[in-house]
Amino acid sequence: MHGSSSSSGSKSPVGYDAVVFRKHKEQTRLLRGGLALLLVSALAACASVRVSTDFDPEIDFAAYRTFAWLPEPTGRTGNPRLDSPLLADRIRSAVERELSAKSFRKVAAGMADFHVGYHLSLEKGIDVRTVDQRYGYGPGWPGSGPSHTYVSEYEQGTLILDFVDAGANRLAWRGSGSRRIPRQTTPEQTTENVNMAVTEILASFPPGEQAPR
Repeated sequence: MHGSSSSSGSKSPVGYDAVVFRKHKEQTRLLRGGLALLLVSALAACASVRVSTDFDPEIDFAAYRTFAWLPEPTGRTGNPRLDSPLLADRIRSAVERELSAKSFRKVAAGMADFHVGYHLSLEKGIDVRTVDQRYGYGPGWPGSGPSHTYVSEYEQGTLILDFVDAGANRLAWRGSGSRRIPRQTTPEQTTENVNMAVTEILASFPPGEQAPR
């Protein structure tokens, strides 16, 4: 009656590790399959406009009420994408809409308080990101794996808006916005991108929230 005792009432540590290994192996497979998608999402999140502004502190921006476009066109870049008249129309429309919303009026060049001009540039860059697939409690644990490095090329566009004091004929305010540009966009997306860039650049104009008198 007192034979050898049965071990069926306890689970072997080896069996438990096997279950953990299978679960982590499946998680690793899913993680690897989603790494590229996560990377694309991270890059898309970096597409916001980076804005910088500068201005002449001696200018009384509160005296500004009217604006006009510079009579001379801005220099051509030689890039058909940037020199497109359709893009120029989008930029002008966006600038005029934003300035109108700030109570500035568009007038003839000889009657304006300040003149508006813009410049465009497009540069190529390389983004390198390394994603570590290791997780768990350290080397040797189920689910650990090597890191993966992803290299992607991108284009960064920059829009510069210059406001020139009509009386002094010198630069009064400059704002620039830079962001990554998708390789392919629809006309609607291009318009949306231009509108967003212009809105963010002009968010700080006039300096110190000096509204027109």
